[in-house]
Amino acid sequence: MRAWLERSFRNRIFLTVLLVALVPLLLCDVLMTQVMIFRSEHTLRTDAQEEMALLNAVPTAEAAIELALSQLPITLWESRCLLTGFGRCAKPLARLLTAFGAQLTVCARSPKDLALARSFGLTALPLAQMDTLLPQQQLIFNTVPAPILGKEQLRLLPHDCLLIDLASGAGGIDHLAARSLGLRCLHSLALPAKTAPVTAGNILCDTVIQMITDIQSKTR
Repeated sequence: MRAWLERSFRNRIFLTVLLVALVPLLLCDVLMTQVMIFRSEHTLRTDAQEEMALLNAVPTAEAAIELALSQLPITLWESRCLLTGFGRCAKPLARLLTAFGAQLTVCARSPKDLALARSFGLTALPLAQMDTLLPQQQLIFNTVPAPILGKEQLRLLPHDCLLIDLASGAGGIDHLAARSLGLRCLHSLALPAKTAPVTAGNILCDTVIQMITDIQSKTR
């Protein structure tokens, strides 16, 4: 009886030590699995958002052109036009402006973006040189979501220059300063939903369906 009790006691101690050692490992395994699932879903969401942003850039560019045509007393053809930034929205806009025959110059901060603009056959200059271009511009599209056109820069513009700010948030143009200087400055947000709601809705629907499909395939 005594021997059995001793063996039982030793077995319990062994099982307790074993459980103490295994439980953290099991918990870590569960935690790592959850982390991997989260990362996978986060990557899918990020990719889907990027895809939607790229597609939405097309109706945004078309709407920006429509807005400029409705506000300008001149044609886009041979107009002196400045495009600041060369991201998702700027690329299709640059193609359309070039197709209209605008005398387009792209200003961007990133050497990569400047090289890409040049590869498209566009005139491209660093943002640091933008001030030298401002006195000749008739139309400016801004896509940079950071302050780059303040009062000091706006003073250099011709009085009849039209500014269209396509950047999110507060935009990249000092709108109060523009109004105080008598400049026409439009902050145009959510253009796809306003000007092409069916296309914008289809893009959103397709993106969500693709995201759900990808998540389901990853969890199988």
